[in-house]
Amino acid sequence: MTLQFDVFFKEKIEARLLEIWEGTIINKVEVFKARKIWRLHLLAPQPISVIDIKKTAEQLCSGHEYLEDIEFNIELKDMGASMRHIIEVRRDDLSSCLVLAGKFLPDMPLIKWEFDKSRIDIISSDDALYKDIIASEICSHLAEWMWQQYAVQVLVRVIYQGKKQYRDKTDNNLIADRQLEIIELGHDIAGSGKRAVNFREGKKMEQTIKAKPLPVADLEEGMKTAVTEGEIWHKEIHNLKDGRLSVCYYLTDYNDSILIRAFVDKEDDDRIKVGDRIRVKGSVRFDNRLKEIALFLEQYMQQDSNCRRDDNENKRIELHAHTKMSAMDGVAEVKELIHKAIMWGHPAIAITDHGCIQSFPQAHAAAQEYNKSGNRIKIIYGVEGYLVEENKKEKPHHIILLARNLTGLKNLYKLISISYLDHFYRQPRMPRQELQQYREGLLLGTACEAGELFRGILAGASDAE
Repeated sequence: MTLQFDVFFKEKIEARLLEIWEGTIINKVEVFKARKIWRLHLLAPQPISVIDIKKTAEQLCSGHEYLEDIEFNIELKDMGASMRHIIEVRRDDLSSCLVLAGKFLPDMPLIKWEFDKSRIDIISSDDALYKDIIASEICSHLAEWMWQQYAVQVLVRVIYQGKKQYRDKTDNNLIADRQLEIIELGHDIAGSGKRAVNFREGKKMEQTIKAKPLPVADLEEGMKTAVTEGEIWHKEIHNLKDGRLSVCYYLTDYNDSILIRAFVDKEDDDRIKVGDRIRVKGSVRFDNRLKEIALFLEQYMQQDSNCRRDDNENKRIELHAHTKMSAMDGVAEVKELIHKAIMWGHPAIAITDHGCIQSFPQAHAAAQEYNKSGNRIKIIYGVEGYLVEENKKEKPHHIILLARNLTGLKNLYKLISISYLDHFYRQPRMPRQELQQYREGLLLGTACEAGELFRGILAGASDAE
């Protein structure tokens, strides 16, 4: 069963808008309850202007109190014919995009136009004119105009189709190229106004960017050439209707983040990985689908990671480290923490979460995995405990317990169990008497500023105390 847009929303929008949407079919409706958004997938007989789309959304939202926005995903029944009609009837409006050397491009005898589904081909039989079209960025300007006016994603290409002369290397004579030469102007970003990265060009797009990068927070919509740098912490790949892939990279400079958009022909063409540190160059524009600004990628440059290093010949061993198992005091994944110690050349690392040992299995598995690959590291199993004299409600001192051997590990387990089962008050507390009873095989540390030693020093205690 198909629904006619103008029939379904007859009482919700004004008559003028109903006439514009006449013949439009609702193929699918997606409802996002948490975001209070509808997404309508429509098949329209003719293009609908962005102005009318926005007015329709506003009137529909005003008629439904539970809606904050409506998104339109519009497919045209005959994209080619629609694009041809737009170029014919809106000549004056397109003069800013399609005028070259004072002449309207569709009127030039050396230019032929082809319209096919979501693509417009501008075919030139003149080599010089073909180069002028490239230099003027007419393809990207036309694609941008179509998106801004009708929210239509269209790929615009310029193609040279004619005889091109070149100098033969053997006899230095000018001869005509007998083969048809078709050159594509990369992939234009609909709605971006700039050319997307074509990863097939390889090193051409991965090149040195000498411009000084801006902080991500300083990037603003409308910047035609913006440069920033940071680390890719996430990326997503989406399929487009024309067979290409849209890649969304999430870049952060550790103060702010921004979405980087690029387009590739196939997944293998994507050479940027999560964790890469890169400098990027492109235009900053509002992404209508994501409802936020994004940088549309033109060039990028791989950079060396600026991670901290430990260049000391005598490597230290961290004897007090928290993972995400320490509530409010650690966010590091166990595996990442151990990997960092390996990268710094540390021979061992202690895991000392607050009052718990849940990270021990993961730490053991990570060490086993790294050791098999030739990276040797030892895990010192421990805990940051809460030491009290006798009374549960007294203010505890922090203390580090490290297992020296299996006996110490068993005693560590015993003390943690006792602290939770018999002495829990806000935290799992360890009475000093219990610690003395199960002291064998354990090394004790002063912990942090909440430790007994530090507090004593701050309180002015004597050396004897």
